[in-house]
Amino acid sequence: TLFRSADTFGASLLYRQERVTGIVDIAVIKPDPVFGSLSNFKAQEAHKYYIETLPENFEVLARSEFGIEVFKHRTQRMYGFQFHPE
Repeated sequence: TLFRSADTFGASLLYRQERVTGIVDIAVIKPDPVFGSLSNFKAQEAHKYYIETLPENFEVLARSEFGIEVFKHRTQRMYGFQFHPE
């Protein structure tokens, strides 16, 4: 996924000891058309990797208690999702 390959762009990608799995509450911190009118929502997750920091050319759009959930590139149409958007 784009989220997992974010380290290619310089993100700090780390491995979590415990797997995050199940339904997670996500808060939109920067409105974007990708969310429609949502400000908070729930999503299914199953992962052990997470992004600690993003490079300057990316911005965080949503977070959960587990960290960054959605980010996008500032000038290109490129998004990353930690959860399963389907």
